[in-house]
Amino acid sequence: MNTKKQFRVTVPCQFNAIAAVQRRIDRVVEDLNVSVRQCFTIRLEFEESLRALVGRFETDQSTDLISIACSVNSSKLRIEIENGGKRVPTPHTDSKSGMRLLNAAMNVIQFNDNALIMEKDFPQSTEKRVLVS
Repeated sequence: MNTKKQFRVTVPCQFNAIAAVQRRIDRVVEDLNVSVRQCFTIRLEFEESLRALVGRFETDQSTDLISIACSVNSSKLRIEIENGGKRVPTPHTDSKSGMRLLNAAMNVIQFNDNALIMEKDFPQSTEKRVLVS
């Protein structure tokens, strides 16, 4: 059984686009399995380090969007941060650390009340884009 899940979240690359999360984003990853979803209820220590990594791109004027792609395959997790064709991949991690990092990645993305979510499903994966107006 292939347990690989994928999703992508895209946010504006502009001042203060990456900030403390004001609302949960379970709806963005509701297709992930239960064990992954449960970790979204926990606030984790990886948040600050990942926020700093993403924050490096906040003032980059080469693109208007930051794209964060996550994939979960069995107990492995990979997160890639993409900006103007530049990628900052993280290494695969074990299940416990991977779930922490996945949670942290989602906690550094801010969604405002005007967020528009567009969903498109692919075989064995899901891509979801969030455009924040």
